[in-house]
Amino acid sequence: MRLPLLFLAFTLLPSHALEQWETLILSFRGPQTSEQARVNPFTGYRLAVTVNPAEKSAKARGFFAADGNAAETSARAGNQWQARFTPDLLGP
Repeated sequence: MRLPLLFLAFTLLPSHALEQWETLILSFRGPQTSEQARVNPFTGYRLAVTVNPAEKSAKARGFFAADGNAAETSARAGNQWQARFTPDLLGP
């Protein structure tokens, strides 16, 4: 079975200057799904994020995040997907 592929491209401007080793959480609205869906959102989808700062690029794997706050709400469905990126260099 072939799964749909979703490509997103955008420029992110953080609300403050990021510090070295400060984790940035990137949230995306994606396909609406649930943990009980026929296609498992944890194994049937792939979210790959490429961050391109001035000097080098880095990759981060994304994941299904239900409503974006499932740790607090115990949500099992939603359209929120997240990736976490921690820069190892200071930059502009």
